[in-house]
Amino acid sequence: DEEDNEIAASRDLQILEEISSANNLDSADIFEKAKKKWEIEGITSWDFLTKLNLKSLPISIKLDDISGLEKISFELFPALSVEPSTISSNRVGMENSKIALRLFTDLQHAQSSHKEGVRYLFCICYENDMNALKKDIKSAARLKGYSSFFGGVDRLNFSIFECATRYLFACDIRSKEDFETHAALMLPKLYPTGQELISRVTEICQEYESAMKFLQSILLKSLNREQMFLLMNSLKTELEQLVPPDFLQKYQYSRLSELKRYIAAIKIRAERAIVDLSKDQKRWAEVEKYVKRLEKIRMSMFGGLSEDFTSNPPFTLNLPCCSKEKTEAFDELFWAVEEYKVSLFA
Repeated sequence: DEEDNEIAASRDLQILEEISSANNLDSADIFEKAKKKWEIEGITSWDFLTKLNLKSLPISIKLDDISGLEKISFELFPALSVEPSTISSNRVGMENSKIALRLFTDLQHAQSSHKEGVRYLFCICYENDMNALKKDIKSAARLKGYSSFFGGVDRLNFSIFECATRYLFACDIRSKEDFETHAALMLPKLYPTGQELISRVTEICQEYESAMKFLQSILLKSLNREQMFLLMNSLKTELEQLVPPDFLQKYQYSRLSELKRYIAAIKIRAERAIVDLSKDQKRWAEVEKYVKRLEKIRMSMFGGLSEDFTSNPPFTLNLPCCSKEKTEAFDELFWAVEEYKVSLFA
């Protein structure tokens, strides 16, 4: 058992399997009882804690505290969860979701889910402020020319809204008092953060468009120059992976200010390679070993995930397959390699 005491001993495999099955059934039954007591759906305000007679949501709970069975003692982690609505809709955004309180078996997953749930709850509770931000984003005419890159105007607007609100409101809040205190601090920052983000995204898109057009033009001119064609095609792929359509979800808000510089570095490298390709290849040899090592680490950490995860840069959200520390370390390494590229080529 959990205290390393012998539960049963036998040479009969069937008897041992029956004992193990009975224990699993007991655990499953207790888990279901815990879910009935703790889980709540349709949350629209922080008052949901009154249903549990709590002032603060605990980080973890013990199953034996709920069931009264002393021999079963493993933890569950209550957290808010943003879940798809059962109502079908073609609209892009938060209207298609709802908030529930769920019990998780993994702490890291629970914390990640809870932060997103808190963000969504802020959006519901302060709807007027959020609608003002949406209106500001929608009226940013200079961004509309890049909407096709994001899959349309609606997706672009929602990506910016989601990025701004995640930066300000996705946090591990556990009480109504802390929720209201955080609102008082962050709501005045909503407008300036939205304006800053609109400017940053506009500059990133402008730099991306300039670099992509340049690479495409050189590709067309290099059809009979194999080495040059392969390099420009490689830089085009690198640019697409550096700034995927969902880069606002993948990257931390603090990284966005540097993204424009990394995009510019790709274009500068291409411009200089046209003048001296051999010099470019010598410099690439200096950074290639780190790029290969980074890719090896990426595949060891995320190799079991879909191609979308493994072909693009780091993630802002923690993944169940990796610890928070490993994900953050990989993120730091990725950007360190990008900085090294800038130092060599730009």
